[in-house]
Amino acid sequence: MSFLKYAVASCLFIAIVLSAPKLHAKEAAPAASIESPDGRVAVNIEMGDQGVPFYRVLLNGRELVERSPLGLVTSLAWWDRDLSLVDAGSLERVEDRYVLRHGKQSDVTYEANRRVVRLANPDRQLLDVVFQVSNDGLAFRYEIPEQGGEAGPITAHRELSGFRFSIDTRSWLMPMDHPLTGFANTNPSYEAHYTPGDPVGASSPRHVGWAFPGLFQREGVGWALVTEAGLDESFVGTRLVADADRGLYRISFPDRGEGTGPDDPTNPSFELPFVSPWRVIIVGETPGPIIESTLVTDVSPAEAIDGDWIRPGKAAWSWLPLKDDSVVPDVQREFVDMAAKYGFEYVLVDALWDVQIGYDGIQDLVDYARARGVEIIVWYNSNGNYNDAPQSPHDRMHEESVRREEFKRIQDIGITGVKVDFLGGDKQSVIKMYLDILRDAADHNVTVNFHGATLPRGWNRTYPNYITVEAVHGYEMITFDQGAANLAPRHGTVLPFTRNVVGPMDFTPTMLTDTVGTSVRRTSNAYDLAMLVVFESGIQHLGVTPEVMAAQPDFVTSFISEVPAAWDETRFVEGFPGDYVVLARRLGNRWYVGGLNGNDAPKSIRLNLPFLNGAWRGTLISDGGDIRSYNHTTVRPGDEVTMLGNGGFVLMIDE
Repeated sequence: MSFLKYAVASCLFIAIVLSAPKLHAKEAAPAASIESPDGRVAVNIEMGDQGVPFYRVLLNGRELVERSPLGLVTSLAWWDRDLSLVDAGSLERVEDRYVLRHGKQSDVTYEANRRVVRLANPDRQLLDVVFQVSNDGLAFRYEIPEQGGEAGPITAHRELSGFRFSIDTRSWLMPMDHPLTGFANTNPSYEAHYTPGDPVGASSPRHVGWAFPGLFQREGVGWALVTEAGLDESFVGTRLVADADRGLYRISFPDRGEGTGPDDPTNPSFELPFVSPWRVIIVGETPGPIIESTLVTDVSPAEAIDGDWIRPGKAAWSWLPLKDDSVVPDVQREFVDMAAKYGFEYVLVDALWDVQIGYDGIQDLVDYARARGVEIIVWYNSNGNYNDAPQSPHDRMHEESVRREEFKRIQDIGITGVKVDFLGGDKQSVIKMYLDILRDAADHNVTVNFHGATLPRGWNRTYPNYITVEAVHGYEMITFDQGAANLAPRHGTVLPFTRNVVGPMDFTPTMLTDTVGTSVRRTSNAYDLAMLVVFESGIQHLGVTPEVMAAQPDFVTSFISEVPAAWDETRFVEGFPGDYVVLARRLGNRWYVGGLNGNDAPKSIRLNLPFLNGAWRGTLISDGGDIRSYNHTTVRPGDEVTMLGNGGFVLMIDE
């Protein structure tokens, strides 16, 4: 395609986007529509002026997502305008039942209605847009069939997909990080705070845009969370553009500075037939259906490895409270002893273990731990050209032959998990590295925890050894910055509605000291206990030391010992992002209820749990007379519990 043709077409595209309000005012009959099985969620597909395709989303008959563009521009063909609807497709029923080895729910049933809308450009080149609409939302993706004789890799120049919201909609959004910023140029790492429910349309403070997921509320209509799922090495991880003109949040590709730098292609290339990642919109009249949804894994590929060996659990982790100097044999043995005493399944040995402990020393530690029923996880720097971080071991994960040799070595030692840190963004080359690491680790029965990493996109279903991932402004950041510590109570009440909806979140919760690193901790002890229920992660890495655990009352250490890290069921009880949140999670016959208060003022709630029988009795741990003390009592339905300012509670109920 000539440069002139490309430039003219780009100008036409801009003109089309800018004309969207005029098109929106024209109520065209839908070319196709799909409803959810219960009829509450509806998607209408429309062909606008100049052959531009749009979709809109209705919840209970009211518009939640306004007229939003569709389209894809590639080196093969342009599907952005002058398109015709070739076939609206027949309505199909989709049913899937699967097991998640760790997560918010174990046995999952997915039911949706599916329609494939086929579009053609003036050259009769075909693009399919696949919609699946379930009771908790919708997902759509692009499929390019073989076009008759076309061969070789095809490059995607631009995706036109967008999400348009009415100007009376509020948003909770996380700015993307600039590449080559942060510690040792390790950004982007999805480690920022969310906006506090601002009106839609504000520009991101950073030109690289807004990260998935984004949460939106239209008063009187409902809630929507937008994200992506089913990403593989044929595409890039995407985000939302920085400038949401008149409430339109369009898809954007990674920044050119990510990966190995400007010479690493930003635009993805692929062969035909091609299937894009899913664009996902989870909806609900309240935020409850969003928190409870499994839509991200529902539309992701089925389990691709044999994961019977994977074991969720809790990990002792010295580095969070004690930093680099703790990664030595004597201290790690103390943490193994603590893990064994309190029933933790793992100890995470962090950066510099290869220097300060060594491979022979780590073999001794593994033997010591296994004799006490504890497994060892070790840290790696992803490195290569992705970052300037000096911490070791490095240069062991980015090259396939070296990586597989390392996995074989640590498997022989008896190490069961790795934490891989400082990855390089969302370009296609980096997405491939993530998946290669997961596949190679699975071949050696090794779980993977990614830090300094991209967002979950359904990989925890396909590769369940993807046990957890950071991609959050977590406790590590709080230990370095008093400003982050001051924001922590509110931040914790936003995450269950946003980041943790889409997959496991290694926030590394629960530090029960007055100070954490260089910061004064603002959250109460009961708040930090409640993180273990409210935040979901396949392995929970706790920031407690042997001395801290020994100082806790028995009812606290019993709770920490018993609380699981994987769940059969999750229920939203009540709350609002940035204010407070109460969630209930079940494993077997026991329910755990956790509450977080993000405000300086106390918050009281009634313990109304309609999903339980009316005769339950539970054991409550809540705030005492101050944020460092506890109240421990028995409660019944309708009892009131008060969280202090920045406080919380946990409740245990046996059915």
